[in-house]
Amino acid sequence: MDAHESAKKKDYLWKRIRLGLWKRADENEKEFARQDLAELTKRADNKEIELVYFDGSGFNLWAKVVYAWQKRGERISVPVSKGKSQNVLGLMWHRCQRFESFVFEGSIDSNVVIGCLDLIAENLNKQTWIVLDNAPIHRSQEFAEKIAEWEKLGLKIYFLPAYCPSLNKIEMLWQK
Repeated sequence: MDAHESAKKKDYLWKRIRLGLWKRADENEKEFARQDLAELTKRADNKEIELVYFDGSGFNLWAKVVYAWQKRGERISVPVSKGKSQNVLGLMWHRCQRFESFVFEGSIDSNVVIGCLDLIAENLNKQTWIVLDNAPIHRSQEFAEKIAEWEKLGLKIYFLPAYCPSLNKIEMLWQK
């Protein structure tokens, strides 16, 4: 019996390895965030506020599709490797009414994100909520120091709980 037949006999499948998160979200925090976002969505639908989903994504030509033998019903996860890429910071308004993007080659740091949000804050017509994840560049001291200044301009920041990318609607755009 060869290795292929032996693996199949032990109920293993040859399939693609999923690139994903190593940790899981706290379900209570995730539920509170769902409720908060439902309230913000209602306010945005009533035109009381602007609701904007913010995230970054990187694109390169070195896509890796990795396959391995995996036990049926289980999935192997590997960390995503980094390489030279085009990086995009995107802001998607509620119900896809508007989209703004900033494209960069090289890495994105807190100062880049701050610069992008400064541009958005300068042109607000009403209170605007930016929904974003807990990336380290969003939690830096420089970023934290800007929050009060943005709030005076009508820009509010809503941090999603850790490991909850599914709550950030711009993630659907990156998947496409």
